[in-house]
Amino acid sequence: MQQGNVGVCLLLRRERHSDNVWRPLQLPSRPLDALGPESPLGHRLSHAAVAHRLRGRNLYWRWADRLAGPPRQGQLLLPSGLRIPLGCSDIAERRMYEGGYHQAERSLIATLVGQGGTVLDVGANIGLITAMCAGLVGEQGHVHAFEPNPPIFERLRATVGASPQVTLHQLALSDRPGTAGLLLEQSHHGATGLQLAEPHDSTVNVSTVDEIVERERVGSVDLLKVDVEGNEERVLRGADMLIQSRRIAHLLVEVHWDSRTSDWLESWLTTVDGDYRVFRVTYEPSSLGFRRVPRLVEGAWRSLGPSSFNLLVSRRDRLRTAR
Repeated sequence: MQQGNVGVCLLLRRERHSDNVWRPLQLPSRPLDALGPESPLGHRLSHAAVAHRLRGRNLYWRWADRLAGPPRQGQLLLPSGLRIPLGCSDIAERRMYEGGYHQAERSLIATLVGQGGTVLDVGANIGLITAMCAGLVGEQGHVHAFEPNPPIFERLRATVGASPQVTLHQLALSDRPGTAGLLLEQSHHGATGLQLAEPHDSTVNVSTVDEIVERERVGSVDLLKVDVEGNEERVLRGADMLIQSRRIAHLLVEVHWDSRTSDWLESWLTTVDGDYRVFRVTYEPSSLGFRRVPRLVEGAWRSLGPSSFNLLVSRRDRLRTAR
């Protein structure tokens, strides 16, 4: 049975003059990735500046585009040695190429997941976070990655399929098993959506988190990451048994706001309130103003919308505070 790493906790410090804003400590000091040598020098320098969390991403890339032309394709290099091919016509892959793809969230993941850990990556896309987590958990840990889009799943397999600590699942997760339609977005494959009725582009198998962890004999989970373009409510409902039994240490969920979001999110959060704390993930200027740093705002999601944002839901015993 796969067990999570019970020793990893998130260390926080309260920001001055604020009751609900927290600064995560022990964030990685080095960039999380780099562009391959086949990319023009101007692109590599701009990516490095953004990856170091320096402010001014648009300025760097305007300069790089004028100097070397706009990017078309390249490779992303991870510290583990994995290479991820990128096609920059896709919105998400262009952000990866530029160095700014979910920087705050990935910095947090690097502090939440340790050697021997277990991760569920729901909505794995082409495998950037899956590959990152595979390096973090090491050979003694395990990552389960879920991606229903057939061509994107093949790219995910090409990226991490050879990693023994990764299990790939070509299916969608929801609140009940079965089948559903998949609506594909050509210019942004990360925006692929699950449709419970017509119209749709293809049909995919559907399972639940609870069903998967029982079938795969997963004991506890260090991180459940969910990025499913509006289907997050159903994914969380399908993880109810795992959450209520406190077998998940942290959930990182991208929430897509619509007219129903406030109601379902309020209802769901009341079910976890006693055991978990809830933070909105933000990316703010540092005290000196030169860099952007992650911040966690407790209980601030109610004033948001219409937009998307990331929530970190952490079990109380996996949080530590520093003076």
